[in-house]
Amino acid sequence: MKKYLITFSIILLFLSCGNKQKEEYEAFKKGAMPLSPWRTKDNDKIIQKKTDNIFKQKQFVIIELEENPSTGYLWHHKISNKKVLIPFGKKMFDFNEKGTVGGPRTVIWKFKAGTSGKTAVVFKYYRDWEGEKSAISEQEFKLTVQ
Repeated sequence: MKKYLITFSIILLFLSCGNKQKEEYEAFKKGAMPLSPWRTKDNDKIIQKKTDNIFKQKQFVIIELEENPSTGYLWHHKISNKKVLIPFGKKMFDFNEKGTVGGPRTVIWKFKAGTSGKTAVVFKYYRDWEGEKSAISEQEFKLTVQ
């Protein structure tokens, strides 16, 4: 009986760890609006998306992308006008099965809409040691703050 109780306790512990990360993921996103990409570029193939992202001042905005750090590829971003869009935080979430090697992770960047105006955020997916010009993927997000 004692053996079963210990086994059951261990299983509950593992399940609660997974739920804790999902709760943290939802809490970080809470109250923020997702941005839709305006332009996507994968291996020199450009996909145009004419999406207007319009936000009010002080509103929170998130961008969620997936990356695989085991390959060395990471997302790097630049904001064209940091007064319009203010970086607020970044969190990484690993939803892979325990023990998975080389799996992707979800990264969320949180921003706060600042002064009125227009700006763009460009994310490029490349290895640090190869540099920005070696990017294999690119996401551009345009937004207006009113």
